[in-house]
Amino acid sequence: MAPEPRVPERRADPCCRRSGLRARAGWALIAALALAVVPKCPLCLAAYLSVLGLGTGVAAALAVALRPAALVVSLAVVIVLVRRRVRRAALR
Repeated sequence: MAPEPRVPERRADPCCRRSGLRARAGWALIAALALAVVPKCPLCLAAYLSVLGLGTGVAAALAVALRPAALVVSLAVVIVLVRRRVRRAALR
């Protein structure tokens, strides 16, 4: 019986390293689209709610709930960014 031929090891091609870049670009695109759709002013929020058939009473109640939620999301983003900066500084 003949021995099996050796298969040379494959090294990572530069195109394989770009896959992480593509994944990040995909997430950036999703974030940009979400940011474009999110209403940025009270009138935009009222317009979105009226398209959905909801009145101004719902908009006022929703605004009260959205303020703390926006604060929590903003703080979470700041914490994530600070942690990334600290990690990168520690790696250098």
